[in-house]
Amino acid sequence: MSGRVQETRGQIRDFASGLGDRVVGALGSAAADLTGNKEKQAKYKERHDVGKTRERGAEVGLQKKFEDGK
Repeated sequence: MSGRVQETRGQIRDFASGLGDRVVGALGSAAADLTGNKEKQAKYKERHDVGKTRERGAEVGLQKKFEDGK
């Protein structure tokens, strides 16, 4: 398997993982807010934010590959 294929697969995994973290973080934060648990709300918000960063980073890499025709 070529390095480019492995890199692309890694970026797709990062994108999917980031998306999952964003969803879990958003739902968990909302649930923690409803129960008034500010500590859990902050932890879930952090998970959401880390996921968003991972997702966006992978998205940029994949977009660049697409634009370069690779």
